[in-house]
Amino acid sequence: MLTGKGARRQAPWVCSGCCFSACCARRLGEVLAILVDLLNPERIVIGGLAMRLGSLLLDPARSVLQREVLAPAVAHCEIIPAALCVTMGF
Repeated sequence: MLTGKGARRQAPWVCSGCCFSACCARRLGEVLAILVDLLNPERIVIGGLAMRLGSLLLDPARSVLQREVLAPAVAHCEIIPAALCVTMGF
């Protein structure tokens, strides 16, 4: 297993600790873009961490989604946090 700069070159998806939430939001947006392009959903509901981080996570993910997805598909897709209690699943 590589660590440090070698790991960064080997695995570009590895996030540094100082920008972890921004990196997670960007990766989430990239994954959602793939899902929207493939499935063309009207709504994506995200639970867990998205409920706690709210716009800190979802706003950057939405901007990546806008940039990456075909315009007709993203125009009617809504990304929202789950409305269930935060303690669900614990």
